[in-house]
Amino acid sequence: MSLIYFHIALITVAVIFSLGVGLWEFGAYSDSRKWMDLAAAIVSFLFSLGALIYLVWFVRKKKPTMLSR
Repeated sequence: MSLIYFHIALITVAVIFSLGVGLWEFGAYSDSRKWMDLAAAIVSFLFSLGALIYLVWFVRKKKPTMLSR
């Protein structure tokens, strides 16, 4: 497996985990109504959105390289 595919897999796992943490923190906010839980959920969702945008950009950039192998 080349580093390109490893990078794609690693960023995909980061997106999935950050979405999970965001959902978990939002659930904690629903129970406790602490603003830190809400802030952590928002930051986690923003991170997952940024990582997803980066993943799409990276795949589009490397697609010719990936198809030529």
